[in-house]
Amino acid sequence: MKFNLIIIVLLAAGSLSAGINNPDNIQGVEQYGLFYINQKPPEYFEDFYQLYNKRLYYGEDNIRANMRYLFTALRSQFRHPSKALCLLKNEQEEKKYKALLTMHVYVKIMQNYLTLGSLYDKRYIYHFNMPFKEDLKKSLQYAKFYYTKAKQYWQKVLKYAGDASGYKERISIAYLEDELYFILNRNEEVDWDYEYTFNLHLSHLEKNLRKLDSP
Repeated sequence: MKFNLIIIVLLAAGSLSAGINNPDNIQGVEQYGLFYINQKPPEYFEDFYQLYNKRLYYGEDNIRANMRYLFTALRSQFRHPSKALCLLKNEQEEKKYKALLTMHVYVKIMQNYLTLGSLYDKRYIYHFNMPFKEDLKKSLQYAKFYYTKAKQYWQKVLKYAGDASGYKERISIAYLEDELYFILNRNEEVDWDYEYTFNLHLSHLEKNLRKLDSP
């Protein structure tokens, strides 16, 4: 009987602790995943970056939740080098690691703004859409705003890519080094020519806005 009572008390204590860390009883990635399970709230840049949830299909709410984690990461300090996401053997590797990870977070923010823009964009406008042209114009203005934001954050990507390229050391996170290569060689790597992507989307969008304004 005493043993059962101890179990009940421990379970209640665990439930209370979980309630404090997760007062809204949020489910899924929003409850901080492993950080919540371990009763350890996220604190550092890497913590919030690791909360970024890569999904094949997601809606606007998921995109905005992801972006909140990314923006919070940018406002947070990096972990102590001994707790980084890879082994950092010297100060130069540590500096490159920080530049690369910041660059990568800005890439994700930029890509998410592009995705938000695509949710409000309309590639083709037909005659039967014209009765709803005011709503369409408003939607296209949202798309234009998000595409423009994506273009602005691409400049942040290029800045940190330039910073990272100043270090000859390679860190052991291959996808960050690969991403740096693609960005620096974006003229040859078609998928990374985001200037072309921004201009294409914005040019097509402006064309559709003019079409909606025509009598």
